[in-house]
Amino acid sequence: LENEKIMPAVYEAFVRNFFKAEQNEYSVGSEYIQWDAQAMNVESAQYLPAMRTDITLRSKSRTIIIDAKYYPEALVENFGRKRIRSDHLYQLFAYLKNCISRSSNTSPAKAFCSIRQHRRLLIFPMSLARIKYASERFS
Repeated sequence: LENEKIMPAVYEAFVRNFFKAEQNEYSVGSEYIQWDAQAMNVESAQYLPAMRTDITLRSKSRTIIIDAKYYPEALVENFGRKRIRSDHLYQLFAYLKNCISRSSNTSPAKAFCSIRQHRRLLIFPMSLARIKYASERFS
């Protein structure tokens, strides 16, 4: 399957279904996260895009947001070095930042968005380079 428009959705569905079939600790789904923003009027509100996670794994003590990316090249070359695409990192950052900001006054969401209980993961179908990045703090 090489259709560039269909394959990202197929890959995302595969990863989601893999987690549904291969583990039972987490509920598996896709969730919407509200922006930490307030529109000045109804007309302005239409310009913010929806924030929907590709895959969300949720247990009583931990939430994992997975962003499934299907690209021919997982990394891009920038100034002679291979790097993760910055827009992928910005997308995960937006999920987490808005989730944490919105949850400060609501306890159920606070448990969902607590950074100590929250993990982020970018997942690609295949890469020649193994990339591992973990951050303990989020600011």
